[in-house]
Amino acid sequence: MNETDAIINAFLHEREQEIIDTVENIVNIDSGSRNIEGTTAVATVLSERLAQYGIEVQLEPSQGAGPLLVAHINQDNTSQAPISFLGHMDTVFPDGTAAEHPFSIDDNGNAHGPGVVDMKPGAVIAVYTLIALNQLSTFTQPVQLVLVSDEENLHMFSNAREIIQQHTQTSQYVLNFETGQLDDGIVLSRKGGMIVDIEVFGKAAHSGMAVREGRSAILDIAHKIIAIEALNDIDNGILLNCGKIEGGIGENVIPDYAKVSIGARFDTVEQRDYVINELTQLSETAYVEDTRTHMNIRTIMDAMMCTDESEKLFEKLSATAQRIGYGSIHASHVNGVSDAGITSSLGIPTLCALGARGTGAHSSTEEYSQVASYVQRAQLAACFVAQQGE
Repeated sequence: MNETDAIINAFLHEREQEIIDTVENIVNIDSGSRNIEGTTAVATVLSERLAQYGIEVQLEPSQGAGPLLVAHINQDNTSQAPISFLGHMDTVFPDGTAAEHPFSIDDNGNAHGPGVVDMKPGAVIAVYTLIALNQLSTFTQPVQLVLVSDEENLHMFSNAREIIQQHTQTSQYVLNFETGQLDDGIVLSRKGGMIVDIEVFGKAAHSGMAVREGRSAILDIAHKIIAIEALNDIDNGILLNCGKIEGGIGENVIPDYAKVSIGARFDTVEQRDYVINELTQLSETAYVEDTRTHMNIRTIMDAMMCTDESEKLFEKLSATAQRIGYGSIHASHVNGVSDAGITSSLGIPTLCALGARGTGAHSSTEEYSQVASYVQRAQLAACFVAQQGE
């Protein structure tokens, strides 16, 4: 551990209770992706904490979702490309969950509550990483923090994706403070994903008196669902799930409408294009004569690709972990998508899962994070960035 590492270590440990209190504060705020009031409240808490330490911060509006929190240090230094931190302030949970399962810490030092691993501690860790760097008198590297309000629904109703691209496109590298892994895996690659709706329009008719006149939308979409599921290639990373279907009004009516919503995941741009092409061809195929099909890609998230540059970045992070006594970390691939895919697709070296260690994401009762990891992860990130900025 060098002198700068020691300064960061002391600074963060002195503020450990403040960090825990901040996590508790925002975990106890309902902030589902569609809860603009809740995500704004979380952003306000974090903005006030940053401002307390003299950091410039703005809440930027997005169309269809809560604000983006954008903070900068050393912004006047235009001679160096900025480093970017990413994260999100929303959760998957409905209103009322925070009151039913408020923040708590058990006897094993694990915190519980909605979003307590995905990823409210990660947002706080990113905030305090920025704060710790800002108090270093010798650190002049520009760093920016971008926290969004609707990552969990993949920015389906907003323009947050475009705003992330605008802020990060010139970044030297990106650290995403998503859920950390219990075994200290740092994510170098993630699947991309998209949500696709396929609607079939047929012709309603009495299922007994006018059976020859009807055109069953449900029958047509049933054939399509079988064909879609057959596209799964698990060994090669292509995953499709027909997760929601609807259609019909009664057993004695030939249905004139049916809809299937599909979750698709892929590892590469080529796989993404393959899936889109196959779904398009299926949509153009009528399994029931005189039916009509409409396909809509509701949202899409690019895959986070492991590159030579991101591997080099990971090796430097691993060396930092050893230097400061954090311990060993390892490279990891996960099937879940994240905003790291946005910056990775821009060709920017990106590391993900620098948030709190924990598990059970998206379960209000099983989700937990290790409280000790809050300071540990902030120290790891801050010491790493500080050395790269020397």
